[in-house]
Amino acid sequence: MQETNKSNYDRIPERDDPRVLGASTVLKSSSKYLNHAGLREWVTTEFLRRPDPDFDSYGPVVSLYEHCRMLGDPDTVNAAFREARAADPALDRWFERAYLADYSDVSALKALPPGTLGREFYDELIERRGLKPDFLPDFTPEHELDYWLRRAQQIHDIHHIITESALDNGGEVRIIGIYMGNWTAHLPPGLAAEVCAYNTLLVQAFITRIGLHNVRAWAPYVAALHEGATMGAAMRPLYLPEYERMWDRPISEIQAELRIVQPQARVDTAWLSQLAPV
Repeated sequence: MQETNKSNYDRIPERDDPRVLGASTVLKSSSKYLNHAGLREWVTTEFLRRPDPDFDSYGPVVSLYEHCRMLGDPDTVNAAFREARAADPALDRWFERAYLADYSDVSALKALPPGTLGREFYDELIERRGLKPDFLPDFTPEHELDYWLRRAQQIHDIHHIITESALDNGGEVRIIGIYMGNWTAHLPPGLAAEVCAYNTLLVQAFITRIGLHNVRAWAPYVAALHEGATMGAAMRPLYLPEYERMWDRPISEIQAELRIVQPQARVDTAWLSQLAPV
């Protein structure tokens, strides 16, 4: 074996040597994500902590949401949305309507026939799980990016139902894959990167801590993500429909319209979530 030239390590570092520290003790980077102290703390905790079913997983989701909102450049993203609107009449109409649903009272949904979107939504989310449908912080949209964020949080649980993605940890990874596949298929690349940032960080945190602490579940989690991304890319845009006007329609009809097709062999996310909670 050739002897290492130790003098190379003992020499005085040159100006461009990565070992050189600048005059400032504050981290500076060309990455807006790395420069954000709150996001660095979030990544450190959420990527490295042990998976724990008793851990409050809701708080970090909200924290990440707020970090990403703060880091978003509304002018740049809105300009990209407006370019996309000019090229896509359906997207333009969606923003023009700016539809938001009222979730203050959904009790009437329990009277709808079984198999309809509204009945399944009520039975699964309200009756069985006691969830709050409109679950992230409320705000009044002032521009395209605001509306995208506000509407996305309203229809998240509906997407679980129509894509048949279980309300468990593995199902969350699957639906994040669906979003990322769907948005990158239907939005310009730069815009898709901006709107996928939140989901990118969230799902990578899931998968990294599983790989660190329960590696046998790592490959199935990646498979669930891939399954979702493949499905999402083949679907029509999931963000456009006004689902709350479809409460009385059979879920199968909505799935057919949106080209939601399940793979023949699906990842068992219930087993996966029991094997490795995130």
